[in-house]
Amino acid sequence: MGFDGSWEKAYYLISLQEFLRSKFFKVTPRKSEFPEAVWYERKGDVNESILWDNKKMIPRVIESSNAQGTQWRRITVTLNSSLENSVPWRESVVKNYDQMRYSDFLD
Repeated sequence: MGFDGSWEKAYYLISLQEFLRSKFFKVTPRKSEFPEAVWYERKGDVNESILWDNKKMIPRVIESSNAQGTQWRRITVTLNSSLENSVPWRESVVKNYDQMRYSDFLD
């Protein structure tokens, strides 16, 4: 499944506490297509850039690369407002299911 037990990382794609408290991420002058989003970056063995949306409190883009520039990865978050009205876990849908624990899915 790829889930490591951290709901925070599953939702934000990063450790939110680490990002918000990090003194290593610096605001950059890089322009964003979203007026409420700001680019942050940190350099090291792994260079990371995060386009952080201050209004929605989510990363819009996460980019990472190695220091040599031979590996690069980009994750883009696309918001879909139609999901808010059609979530499959509504109480009326799931009330007849048995309750399961997280450990039930660790095959």
